[in-house]
Amino acid sequence: MRADEEVHHIDGNHFNNDPDNLIALSKSEHAKIHSSWKARDEYGKYVKTQSDS
Repeated sequence: MRADEEVHHIDGNHFNNDPDNLIALSKSEHAKIHSSWKARDEYGKYVKTQSDS
């Protein structure tokens, strides 16, 4: 893996380290995936969800 890459767990389970569940992504790509999973308010700002608690 390159220094500018991060490992992403495809199924979201960080305990599932099966090679078929892992993918190397650029830091930018990885951030885009995770930010798309977060809720936003009507102004586009991230809001705290139950899973963030």
